[in-house]
Amino acid sequence: MSKNFKIKLGLEVLLEDTSDFNGTNVGLLTNHTGLTNNLKQNIDLIQSNNDLNLIRLFSPEHGIRGQAGAEENIDDTIDPISKLPVISLFGERRKPPVDKLKDLDILFYDIQDIGLRYYTYSSTLLLAIESCYQANTKLIVLDRPNPLGDQISGNIGSNEYSSFIGPDNLPYCYGMTSGELALWYQKNYLNGADVEVIPLEGYKGETFKPDDYRWVPTSPAIPSARTAQLYPFTCHLDSAGLDNGVGTANPFEYFGAPWLNPVKLIEKLETYNLKGLNWRPVYYRKESKRFASNEIQGLHLYLDEPEIASVERFNLSVLEIIIKDYPEKIDWSFWQEENDYFFDYFMKTNQVRKDMLAGRPINEILLEWSEERKDFKREVEKIRLY
Repeated sequence: MSKNFKIKLGLEVLLEDTSDFNGTNVGLLTNHTGLTNNLKQNIDLIQSNNDLNLIRLFSPEHGIRGQAGAEENIDDTIDPISKLPVISLFGERRKPPVDKLKDLDILFYDIQDIGLRYYTYSSTLLLAIESCYQANTKLIVLDRPNPLGDQISGNIGSNEYSSFIGPDNLPYCYGMTSGELALWYQKNYLNGADVEVIPLEGYKGETFKPDDYRWVPTSPAIPSARTAQLYPFTCHLDSAGLDNGVGTANPFEYFGAPWLNPVKLIEKLETYNLKGLNWRPVYYRKESKRFASNEIQGLHLYLDEPEIASVERFNLSVLEIIIKDYPEKIDWSFWQEENDYFFDYFMKTNQVRKDMLAGRPINEILLEWSEERKDFKREVEKIRLY
């Protein structure tokens, strides 16, 4: 028996009545997360709909069925179930080819995102809007909730550090659904683009709760909504020399290093007034990535109250402690060449790294970020749907 959920997804709203489409040629940019609350796949539902003529599929990072790992290039293929062609947007190209859109009246976008600038689905959405604009094709977002809710935090950074993990002018927790983000992109980048949103019903910008909607893992290392909510707290640590738990049963809940003293770290963290969070010492091994086969000592992070926990304050607090207590252990991973650091692209600026190394007070940095976000917040309020 199917469970009744509080939130009706954009896909479900669309399928209630498709009579207005009447044979429209459509494409679908989606992946394994494109499910209804009772776990029916959007590809199957749209392909079998008499009003919609589904011509081809487009897939983001991790592939159309979620089969690929992080940063793994994916080739164009034929979907084994629907037998439709799949145009990969994470391989030799990141942007939908215009010639694959020109014969479409509509490109549907239906992907569960997690509300973070550096999670690549947000860049894929922007590039899809750009290509649809060039092809004179309408883009319709079948909206899904943001598991982080409508909270906005983090820095905006500099366009000098723009990349596929850093679209311009977004804070790293941008507090919008995919539909709202598409409208924000349209307003700020491509005002002439034809963008529409099939909105959610029953959603009010809240953080994820199990009765709200069915959670589906968004990528191999994000198995649960809890992981998605903890991801922004620990993801960046990997680019500063620590492990962030990927490759364990608790990715992004664990973080640490062989040289880290978890008891002392807890003592220090408890002086930072980090509300809504808790932690315990943890000792673990893993077989992949950094510190493979070594015993890693660190913390298991618990998100007790998502509504009040500060991602940005926790991010900077851990970095400050590590820099002060283990200065020789900090390892800023290179992006593509020496002195071009992954952390800087993650933060969209080299100033955060420089400020932390110079001992600049955290409160000063957070105040600066708050000022950076003022214009962004005003613009977001103009396109809010919920």
